[in-house]
Amino acid sequence: PLELHFGTSNSKLSFSSLVKKYGNGTTSEEALEHLLSLDALVETEPGWFKVLMRSYQSKGDSPENLAALTDSIQNYINVLDHNIEETHPRNKFFERHVYTDNGIREQDIPRFRAFFEGRAQQLLEEIDNWIANLPVAANQNPSNLKKTGLCIYHYIEDDDRQ
Repeated sequence: PLELHFGTSNSKLSFSSLVKKYGNGTTSEEALEHLLSLDALVETEPGWFKVLMRSYQSKGDSPENLAALTDSIQNYINVLDHNIEETHPRNKFFERHVYTDNGIREQDIPRFRAFFEGRAQQLLEEIDNWIANLPVAANQNPSNLKKTGLCIYHYIEDDDRQ
């Protein structure tokens, strides 16, 4: 990751300019304080910051988590609905599952988690890099642009929810 100067929102490449562009109304100071509290950034020199984490999850029942929950549910429902309605296999959205038929021992859950988390994070970062290298969609008709993504999540079923 680049080390970015805090800068001003008018600077071409600065922490403040990124927050202005992607922060949905959050001030640069609020974003900085929040990311520092999560240990997602480190100040390398006065006014200069380096990202330590490529992703983070908000804590608790924050508005961000509620929005992410509703977006995730809606996206998954849309995938399922599309795949039910679509008759041609090539036009269906990618949707795959891997799961245990009979369950695994509770003490093996941490090993399973350690096994998949690094690999899943690496895959998502590779996909993110690939997307970032696409041509910028400047001056495009918004109706020609489609938001898309890939979600990977881990679940554990409770016995009483079977």
